[in-house]
Amino acid sequence: MKKQTFALFLGNRGFMPAELIEGSREGGGADGSSIYTDPDEAAGFVKIIGIDALACAFGTAHGFYKDTPKLDFERVSNIYSKTDVPIVMHGGSGVSEEDYREVIKRGVRKVNYYTYMAKAGGEAISGKNYSQLHDALLDAEKAMRENVKTAIKIFSNL
Repeated sequence: MKKQTFALFLGNRGFMPAELIEGSREGGGADGSSIYTDPDEAAGFVKIIGIDALACAFGTAHGFYKDTPKLDFERVSNIYSKTDVPIVMHGGSGVSEEDYREVIKRGVRKVNYYTYMAKAGGEAISGKNYSQLHDALLDAEKAMRENVKTAIKIFSNL
């Protein structure tokens, strides 16, 4: 698909991210190959399409993990240096503060962050009895806001 197709879709209005991922984190590629994004493929993809940001596979995915994610920091650096576009991180569940800081140093500029925020909201209301739904929602929202504040501090290197 050419950049012009994307431009028509967006109406030349703005930011154009794209994703270059194959397979699944549990099963790998269809033929047993690595599911991690190849830096050279990423460079070619960005050059042909002309995107503004690239979501790629380097050790994270959306949702909860069975084990601690193992991030390929060198891959992030290689993709960033070969594409010269911001890298998008697929989900940050289970990622340590140090690993967040490291991938941000290496070119990640957007983190898809939801699962642990939602978990914080669920934990805040778990086991409590509410007579009104809005009270439960307010407690969940408060916990979620605190979780996001912490994440923003980490992502902002504060």
